[in-house]
Amino acid sequence: MAKVSAVILIYDIRGFTAASKKIATTELGAFATAAHGTILQLFSARPPTFVKNLGDGHLLIWETTDDPEKELVSFVIDAAKKARAAFPAFVAGQKIAGVELPKHVGIGVAVGDVSRSDDYYGVAVNLAARLQNMARPEGLAMDQTVFGMVGKREEMVKQGFRRKKVNLKGLGTTLVWVDRPFSWERLFATVGKWAAIAMVPIAYILLADFDKTQTVPGSVWIQDQFDKYEMSLFRRLHVESEVRRIADQDRRAVADAILRARLPDGRIATNVSDVNDPSSEPPSVWGSSQAITGLLSAPHLDLETKRSLITVYGDYLFDPKNFIPDYGWRVFPKATYTLAEPGMWTVSALARALAIPGVLEGDARKLAESRLQMAQAAVMRYYPREQSGGWNIFPNQANLDQHSSYTSALALLALLETHSANQPWQGSVERRDQLLKQTAEFLISRYVHVEKTADESKRWCGWRQSTSQASMISEGLTMQIYAELLRAEQQTGLVLPADLLAEIPQHVIDMRKRSKDTQYDAGEYIAQFKNHEGAELPGNESINFLWHSWAIETAERWLRRPAIAATPRQEKVQVRRARAHLVVDLSKDMRDKAVSGQSFIGGETLFGYSVIPPP
Repeated sequence: MAKVSAVILIYDIRGFTAASKKIATTELGAFATAAHGTILQLFSARPPTFVKNLGDGHLLIWETTDDPEKELVSFVIDAAKKARAAFPAFVAGQKIAGVELPKHVGIGVAVGDVSRSDDYYGVAVNLAARLQNMARPEGLAMDQTVFGMVGKREEMVKQGFRRKKVNLKGLGTTLVWVDRPFSWERLFATVGKWAAIAMVPIAYILLADFDKTQTVPGSVWIQDQFDKYEMSLFRRLHVESEVRRIADQDRRAVADAILRARLPDGRIATNVSDVNDPSSEPPSVWGSSQAITGLLSAPHLDLETKRSLITVYGDYLFDPKNFIPDYGWRVFPKATYTLAEPGMWTVSALARALAIPGVLEGDARKLAESRLQMAQAAVMRYYPREQSGGWNIFPNQANLDQHSSYTSALALLALLETHSANQPWQGSVERRDQLLKQTAEFLISRYVHVEKTADESKRWCGWRQSTSQASMISEGLTMQIYAELLRAEQQTGLVLPADLLAEIPQHVIDMRKRSKDTQYDAGEYIAQFKNHEGAELPGNESINFLWHSWAIETAERWLRRPAIAATPRQEKVQVRRARAHLVVDLSKDMRDKAVSGQSFIGGETLFGYSVIPPP
């Protein structure tokens, strides 16, 4: 036998054997292959030296030098963490009649010397097996050496890892680290006969539950466990009726403010709180179409109001003085160039109006459908690369491949609205569906994970603020794209990647930490282009990304997913808490911003609130 150093990982799908006894052989084989494949593919970037099927799981071994490579150990642990989320997400999409499929996976990781022959043997392999068995009912356990290589103690503890000094059979007393759900059985086994001493941790647990700021050490983890059973004594979860009542109250207030800012030609004043403010920019098609799309989304507005919104404004939009065929609308009334954004929001507004029964009928409907096709033709100017899925912010860019994630997100929204209205794209339903799929796939391809910086308050998964690879992740844009992709999943059956789906609820849960003082972020888009008159111009456009309204829509759409039936209960409770925080706790402050700021803030605020059903 050859003696080698190795990183060893063993995982076990909890309850797989019990479930397999109830599944037909053909279905079992397909489910097992897909289930194990979901986990194993997470390690494909650094393929293991040896893989062994253990029935309910697998043994994975990476041979290393005498001192294991830190980057390899970190990769294995990161992939193991993803497996804990990816596997339940995979199972959520499976269904076998009469069988409760396994939803959890336990993982153990160790490093050390092993003996290699036809198989691998040794203390390190046995330790990985024992660690896997400790990670129940699901979780991740690692030995002290692995723990020391993958992160700072404080960071790992914050993630939920706890040190355990255990006596493992055949290995003696061993120091390990485990992240697993709370268990009363383990708690009482530890406390044992010391009933009086038990009051100390119980009191601490109650204090941690009371801690709304989550500054008490361990409060995040303790609150997670309480949320699993909706048992919190001090953190009231706003009931659904209250969330709906506040959302309805605020969307009415925001809609009234925007309607008061409406001009005779149908546009919406730039500053909704002061229509006559001389310092405000003249009303633009971009802001007006955005605000009117929000108004058309509001369920409380009557049909006559919605009809007037789109018909009066439509006459302004397609006046030859304002509409530039095959280009759309100027970014501002006196600008010398057009952008994609006014056209995208105009397509959304027209399609939204056509989707509402009774708003447009007879000749008015035919006119709106004709105008929709004209707007669609105009925005195609910003889709220069067929099959790419990526859309550009400027027309005729010098670099046609410099696609904007923001513009592509607005294109996806316009396509979704067109799909909801059962309208074609430039006369073709097939073309509409093709563009929708390509655009969604482009956005998914731009989803990134970047390294954290010193600012630990932000998540580092999502979409960048601009086309520059050096730009930061935008929380507002990320929430917008999450909301649209979830809508595409529900509306068209789009299949979303497991890692992206696993990140969405965690990002939404993080929104509980946002307050009225959390600033919106912005992105800057720079490109050379030619305008509709052939003049070469330097393009430099700043976009503000609003997080609040899109986070509400993301939370609401995630909670509607049929697949969340298999999601851990505490995760669903925490997403509901986040949604309630955004709608109820931040109600006054965010409403005040929407009714006193620029029209695009009010429009997007309405868009988010209107996803929540009326009371």
